[in-house]
Amino acid sequence: TNPEIVFHEYETWRHQFLAPNLGAKGTFFTDVRVRKALYFAMDRDLIVDEILLGYGVRADGPQPPPSPAYAPDRITTIYGYDPAMAMSLLEEAGWVDSDGDGIREKDGAPFSTELYYVDSQVNVQQVAYFQQVFGEIGIEIIPVAEPQPTYLDRLFAGDFQLGLLGATWINQGDQGALYATAGIPPNGFNISQWSNPDYDALQAQQLVELDPDARFEILVEMSNLINEDAAEIILYFDKGVAATQPRLKNAYPNGFGLTWSLPWMWIDPAL
Repeated sequence: TNPEIVFHEYETWRHQFLAPNLGAKGTFFTDVRVRKALYFAMDRDLIVDEILLGYGVRADGPQPPPSPAYAPDRITTIYGYDPAMAMSLLEEAGWVDSDGDGIREKDGAPFSTELYYVDSQVNVQQVAYFQQVFGEIGIEIIPVAEPQPTYLDRLFAGDFQLGLLGATWINQGDQGALYATAGIPPNGFNISQWSNPDYDALQAQQLVELDPDARFEILVEMSNLINEDAAEIILYFDKGVAATQPRLKNAYPNGFGLTWSLPWMWIDPAL
């Protein structure tokens, strides 16, 4: 309400997600039913409304709103809040609470996993929520906060079971470094080590497709492969906020940068 400040709310390329380890050190999340159970256990709209105070949008698919391939209406599976479905999927995957202690087991091993994250106000609130909702479906979450350099080293070494992190990826819909087999560390940022030959083949196609409409269709198909296989548990896409004075004209902060319109900005001396 301050007349001396103009607020700019804008979509970003950043997404927040839970990374399940699907590599050699992965234990709990190699079964797609378990990964889908994590999706259904959460009310991601509630996370956006209560923790982000509305500055975000639930992620349906991996492409963020500024992307030319953002098409939530084309995503074939929407993971709404459905704890009953989450528990059913865990039962199908063989995770049952046989001793009644509230934690599911399989082959004698309890579903108790550490969740690594970088300490921040938003992350602390999210982790507390994950402990609650995952606990309600029989998964024990043990939070472990680490300094960012140590945490990133752990992720890229694959030394984790579940990690909470965010990523900003501005590449006009090309997400190969995030999800293709060739993007598995140390060659890229495919932290979960997800590998899908169909996705890899489509990635090669979209890189050389010059028709924007045809490329869009390929990217939508790729998004559905990621989403259907729950390669990552994508929570939401962030919104950004910037502030300027009213006398600064042609200031248009957005996901491409706060000052991208700098060559066209000017000061109105009358204000």
